Amino acid sequence: MLVDKAGIFGNTDTDCDINSVGQNNHSIPAVLKNAIDWASRPAFASPLKDKPVTFVTQSGGPVGGARAQAHLKLILDSTLSRIHISHEMLVPMIEQKFDDAGALTDETTQRRLKRHLEDFIRFAAHSRA
Repeated sequence: MLVDKAGIFGNTDTDCDINSVGQNNHSIPAVLKNAIDWASRPAFASPLKDKPVTFVTQSGGPVGGARAQAHLKLILDSTLSRIHISHEMLVPMIEQKFDDAGALTDETTQRRLKRHLEDFIRFAAHSRA
């Protein structure tokens, strides 16, 4: 997620926003919520208005951050962002998906992520046209 309102987050030159978020206590991290709150101003005319957004959530458990993703959709809907309607991109058991060097090694997750991002690119291009 892009988080600096004065810089990247509020940059109206960006075409879209891809949120990769871990789940904390069944929701999103408080610092992320605070950043979105600041970036959502002024209301109805913020840099988030009409910005295409998508979500990739992950957790160490079997649900893959589904609760965080649900909360993030509600929060960004209130900013008038254009939410990518798609199958949820959830990554469960995140610690089993990467090698020691930090590379994504799980082929199923790689395929799902590739499909998700390709669909989002089409959505964002159509949304901004």
